[in-house]
Amino acid sequence: MTPELAILPLNHACMGYPQSTTFSIICATFEWRRRGLNIKHVIDTAIKEYNKYRVPEVKAELISFQDESLILEFTGSFCTTCGYYDYFDDFRFLLEHEFGLNAKITEIEETLEGGTVEFNVSKGSSN
Repeated sequence: MTPELAILPLNHACMGYPQSTTFSIICATFEWRRRGLNIKHVIDTAIKEYNKYRVPEVKAELISFQDESLILEFTGSFCTTCGYYDYFDDFRFLLEHEFGLNAKITEIEETLEGGTVEFNVSKGSSN
């Protein structure tokens, strides 16, 4: 877990539940939303979390993030597997369900080393 996550106090709704890495990230995300913290920082943390479980088969790297357009390059041996597009969708799922962002894949460009994927990303609605 990144130091930034460790120093954020968990909000009241998270206090009575067992703590896991995923649950802590979810609670920290709610804190980020509540405090209005930088969406770029959330994306950087999501990339680290994604890579933690998938390297060396696939590695996601930030190419650019501007306005709501996020472009990532995915490289690795995954490009020879039958689940090629699943790896991109896994990152979208991570952004939405673990980090509370709205995310949509808008473009996929196949490359020799993997793929370059553009996502439309915005802050999730706060409830």
